[in-house]
Amino acid sequence: MEQRIAEEGLADDIESTGKRRINDYGEIRLLLDSIERNLPWVRFVHLCVHDGQIPTWLRETEFFKRKIIVHEHSNYFDADIRLPTFNSFVIDTQIKNVPGLAEHFIFLDNDMFFPRPRAPQEFFSPAGMPKLNFRLVKQSRYAGELLWKQVYLRENRLCSEAFGQLDRNPELIPLLDHGPLPTRKSVLTDTHKLFESHMKSTAKHSFRHVNDISCYIYRLAQIYSGQFERSKYALGFFEVSDFPTAIKPYLKFDAVCLNDNFDEQCGEEFVSDVTNKIVRLRGNLCELYDRSGT
Repeated sequence: MEQRIAEEGLADDIESTGKRRINDYGEIRLLLDSIERNLPWVRFVHLCVHDGQIPTWLRETEFFKRKIIVHEHSNYFDADIRLPTFNSFVIDTQIKNVPGLAEHFIFLDNDMFFPRPRAPQEFFSPAGMPKLNFRLVKQSRYAGELLWKQVYLRENRLCSEAFGQLDRNPELIPLLDHGPLPTRKSVLTDTHKLFESHMKSTAKHSFRHVNDISCYIYRLAQIYSGQFERSKYALGFFEVSDFPTAIKPYLKFDAVCLNDNFDEQCGEEFVSDVTNKIVRLRGNLCELYDRSGT
């Protein structure tokens, strides 16, 4: 990673080249546990990783043997993308290429989990439309120099130009939601074609760039084009610098995100502390699962 930063002459930026872009706290165990226990109807989990980055502990689980399909980046990325990439936005643009991906699927990051059982009809309507919950907020909510805010505002502008405004007030845009995204493979393909030049530009960046396209473009494309149905889904959002290890705070949510916040110094002690807290949280959740019989 340091060599690539030097090669590309990039400044030390906590959002794009900071270590939190590659830190592993073990939170993916929370995600996989919760899918196995609370979404047993899921047929397959497509796990997308850089070549060779499959945790040893995962290979030993029955869940891995039954449902997890591993896809290494070199096997499905477009040929012109330089690997390894340290830009999650680039990875997002390649999901459309994942072999065997169903038309209807749930797009997940490794920092999410489901604290209680969810049914398929909570994600998709009987007609196959993705179910989304959002409210409109003023664009000024995302004012500032943070890279992700600039990317999100730009994506809203692109979708507004392509599909039209969502409201008579042009200042209103959907509240950003970093949680599970029910979507369709055809939406990803169509969105990629619609914004192809922006996707290609993103693919050239090994690290996050202000002119990139992120995974939020898929959610926004569904909202602006009207390809969704409303849901009452509730997302719990916690920063990894300060999240509870007890169960109760999570049970009122349908899904939870443990966000790796930007304003924390990310030394070894910080990583170790977060990892230990996630281990405790996972233990408490597994105890709850076993006790409830789910």
